[in-house]
Amino acid sequence: MAVTVALASAVAAGVWTAAPAGADTLVVHPGQSIQAAVDNARPGTTINLAAGVYHQSVGFTKDGITLAGSGPD
Repeated sequence: MAVTVALASAVAAGVWTAAPAGADTLVVHPGQSIQAAVDNARPGTTINLAAGVYHQSVGFTKDGITLAGSGPD
């Protein structure tokens, strides 16, 4: 299954980072690969997308991963 993600806001470059050891949260910033975060996630992981614009297609090959965007809701 492929998911196309597009979020609008300021664009800033950076490297996706993992939360401290044992935590199940990854953060992706604009300009970074959502797919890389998905590939490195284990079931139960939440991937938080920082506010920005993402023009990517993302494929999920495992269950139990939550993709969460920044925003008012």
